[in-house]
Amino acid sequence: MLQELENFITSLDFSDIDKIRNFKDSYYFKTFLKLFPNLRGIFHQGLAQDSDEFNRTFGHILRILRLYFGLKKSELDYENIKLFHALRSESLQTIKKKIEIQAKNNALLLPLILIFHDLGRFYDKKTHPEKSFNLMKENSLLDTFSLTNFEKSLVLKTIQNHLLVATIFTGESTFYSSYSLLNDKEFLSFIDKRDYLERFLNLLEIFTYLDIMGYSYSRIYDHYISYYQKIIQNLKKILSKYTNHEKALKLAKKYSQKYLEWRLAGALRIFQFIGTEPHLTKRFYYKKLKESIKGYNVPIFKNGNWKKIREDLLPSYKIQIKYGLGVLMLFAFGKFFRKGMEKSSKVSNSLLFFWLLLSKKIKKLSKGNPSFLWNVSFKGIPNWSTYNRRSELLIKMEEISEIIENSTLNLDENTKEYHLSVNVDKIFI
Repeated sequence: MLQELENFITSLDFSDIDKIRNFKDSYYFKTFLKLFPNLRGIFHQGLAQDSDEFNRTFGHILRILRLYFGLKKSELDYENIKLFHALRSESLQTIKKKIEIQAKNNALLLPLILIFHDLGRFYDKKTHPEKSFNLMKENSLLDTFSLTNFEKSLVLKTIQNHLLVATIFTGESTFYSSYSLLNDKEFLSFIDKRDYLERFLNLLEIFTYLDIMGYSYSRIYDHYISYYQKIIQNLKKILSKYTNHEKALKLAKKYSQKYLEWRLAGALRIFQFIGTEPHLTKRFYYKKLKESIKGYNVPIFKNGNWKKIREDLLPSYKIQIKYGLGVLMLFAFGKFFRKGMEKSSKVSNSLLFFWLLLSKKIKKLSKGNPSFLWNVSFKGIPNWSTYNRRSELLIKMEEISEIIENSTLNLDENTKEYHLSVNVDKIFI
């Protein structure tokens, strides 16, 4: 099956995949289902549920597989890749070597992860990693492959957590999101097995590179490699302490609070553009954040005293934003942009006002359960694919106060995690 898949995928061209808007009756769709008949029901249900989302996701699956097999075979050269990614050949070689090592362990694992990781998007984009994981278990999608329980767990847990590295990098999440893994009985039942944690984190890292590169509109830069590797190293240090839950969470909190400024600057797209221009440094981005609240007679801004503001923001380490980068960018600028900040760019005080109010709220509500994780999601977001990106929003502090005040809270007693839903439709009216 794997060889058939590779032959099929490597016969495809990126430009041909990108041209197709409706895959349902295409050669690609029919051939794929011949190779994976157990996906037929899920695919047709996905088409019925949201055909636009299905076509985007299926195109992404084909692209990411084309990329994977092309790199694995060294069939995609540097000139081919650089057409749509800002990577040096050395960086590409680093990714290729990591793929080769994983393929030697078991050549089936990464392709399965790439195929199944986004199945949940047909049903719920915001929780799709968990939804994909559940769909795989409910439909026993891995049972047709010759995998050990150890290997099945690697595939399932990588898919369930496939946004972990990327969202820590963008600032939507923090290292404290490892709380979920440290409370995951299935994950913990395998973590003491030889090489499990190492292989899990390696799969997660490689997947994250490929996932970004698997979108025609995404860009990956050289600095992503070193930042992802550092994130993986820190996650390994945290998760290696799994036998002492308190120590592991203490370390996760330490790393999360250490990178507070980076996390806040995620809305300024520091993660994407840092170092791509001489002026785009950490100092530049952090200065822009601090300047955004100077000169405003607002008590919560503490007269621009960053030390005091930082202290008030420290509780935010428990907050994990779900699919909220677009909203955070609008808080920062009132609009979207695809380039790095100019020297003269200004950041709105709405961004830090939002974070300060949210931190204050969760600090107050966490008193009974101080270690619990907080998952924060936004409701009322427009469809970004049809949103007028040229429009500029003027988001008032009163509106931010109101949406946080009216947010709805739920506690999952099983996972010991809070879920806060923030309705932002008011700012788009």
